[in-house]
Amino acid sequence: MARPVGKFFTKITVVFLFLFTGFIFSLDPPTNGSVTINSNDFYVNTINVNLSLYAVDATSINISNTDFGAGVTESYATNKSWSLVEGDGQKTVYTQFINESGNINASDTITLDTTAPNPGVLTVRDMTNGSGQFTNGRIVSVNISGESDGLSGIAKYYITENNSAPGLDDPAWQDKPVTYNILSNEGPVTLYLFIKDNAANISTHAFYTITLDLTVPVIDAFTIKDKTSGNENYTNEIVISVDVTEAGVSASYGYYISGNASAPNGDNNGIWINKPDTFTLSNGDAVKTVYLWVRDEGGNTAGTSRTITLDTTSPDVTSITLTDQTYANTNYSNAALININIA
Repeated sequence: MARPVGKFFTKITVVFLFLFTGFIFSLDPPTNGSVTINSNDFYVNTINVNLSLYAVDATSINISNTDFGAGVTESYATNKSWSLVEGDGQKTVYTQFINESGNINASDTITLDTTAPNPGVLTVRDMTNGSGQFTNGRIVSVNISGESDGLSGIAKYYITENNSAPGLDDPAWQDKPVTYNILSNEGPVTLYLFIKDNAANISTHAFYTITLDLTVPVIDAFTIKDKTSGNENYTNEIVISVDVTEAGVSASYGYYISGNASAPNGDNNGIWINKPDTFTLSNGDAVKTVYLWVRDEGGNTAGTSRTITLDTTSPDVTSITLTDQTYANTNYSNAALININIA
């Protein structure tokens, strides 16, 4: 059988070229070609990326954002800085690995997302009574609604008492929170919400202000007295006068007044009333104790009590005897001053 002359001549040519030029020429096109954008990230927030390139026996590369072979051919390298096409969305980098015997194609895709997410609406509430204005606990409930990100999706949430945006690697980034621990002193506290998407874009902030009130109200004065006489020790009426003076940081207070010593539920809004000026005692003559609790807007409560004797029974008089001081006459007297005997 005759020896293939063309193939033999090619091998002689390759050997000749190596001996006289020092370069090795491959008889086969490149193999195992691959291109990776930003170490296989799914998302990027800038058009400037890094390409990791690899192929066996490649001597040149041609990179394009539009199609294989549509770019400029240049020397083979394993790493290259590259610029994607402007505009959010999925981007493809087309790479052709070349040698004198042919080429092989490889591509990779990544999503360009340069748009910051929408933080939505932040709502803060007291953990116990649900108030959105005041809280008497540092741990409050938080609700986040309406947040969105159209491309890469929401990755993490960040709540702070500082309106400056956090760093991407701040350890306080977390999954969607339901509570927050207030660090500030008493008074109005503003919480700020930031959201980070999977492309590392950070939103502007949403915010909510709630007043932290940890101070128990002070009852400066509490008096109960007979409505007619003003006597603070005795009364012959079951409806008595009440006067209360309190102090604290709240602008308004709720009151609970009772003849029972059991403390009220500070979170039950339905039992707290405006400042009372009267109270109805229970029936039956006896020493009565009246209990008063004051609740501030933060839900803090303070209590005190006073006593008064209810006496509605008239004294029992069976007889009155008038007598002359000198003659003990019960019918006549010649003096202006007489004796009186009550029984």
